[in-house]
Amino acid sequence: MDRRKITDPQRLKALAHPLRWKLIDVLTINDTATATQCAAAVGESVASCSYHLNMLAKYGFVEQAEGGQGREKPWRLLDRHQSYDDEGMDVDGARAAEAATEALLEHEFDRARQYLRGHDREPEPWRRMAGLTGLLSFLTADEATELRADVNALFDRYRDRAEAQKRPSGSRPVRFQLISFAIPGTEETPDRTGCQAAPDRAQARCPCPDEGAAPCTPKPSTASRPSDTRTTSRTPSGRGWSKRRRGSPKFPSRTGRASRPARGTPSAASRAAA
Repeated sequence: MDRRKITDPQRLKALAHPLRWKLIDVLTINDTATATQCAAAVGESVASCSYHLNMLAKYGFVEQAEGGQGREKPWRLLDRHQSYDDEGMDVDGARAAEAATEALLEHEFDRARQYLRGHDREPEPWRRMAGLTGLLSFLTADEATELRADVNALFDRYRDRAEAQKRPSGSRPVRFQLISFAIPGTEETPDRTGCQAAPDRAQARCPCPDEGAAPCTPKPSTASRPSDTRTTSRTPSGRGWSKRRRGSPKFPSRTGRASRPARGTPSAASRAAA
């Protein structure tokens, strides 16, 4: 699959608005839509949608399709996949990539919150499939890259269904979002190969500078639990969503505002049709 990266900072700046990501969604789901139809779908004014559609068109994300006129002229996407990162970019480009990612995250989490507010009105099979799953584990950079590639390979099996003729009967737009990053403020686990011959050093998590030196204890991270591998899963349950950790009771539902991603984290951002 050809995934052309966006490298022009001006094009990235055009994506730095949550409403524009919403409009991209509408055109992904419906193939074509007028400004009036977009306004009804996203809950904004026709004038606002028309303006943002024209801005997306200016920077090559959408174009007007055949038929209609004025605000009743339909729009369509030029590319259903937007991919970018800040590798090799100057400061202006990196800031543009960060702003686009923040707008995308705001849109994604707003959509998730919208679903949570109305999930009890969904048919039972659709309530059952919905959920939030997360993993906090200890991986090398290569392992994390490989895991991300494995999950993306699963996504690739269904990407072509963005085309209307390939959508099976009974299907609906379903959103899966993969976000991966190293926990800020943490350090890499030291090499403890030599600790096998010195159990006291292994218990102290010592990097073994030499056998004659006293074991050292690296400063523990406050951002994670060194001895814990944690999996988080949330599924609709009763009046709210429950969070269960293996071996622990249910916790009450919690909501929070996503923190602003640091520059370059994640190192790449991509978005494709569900």
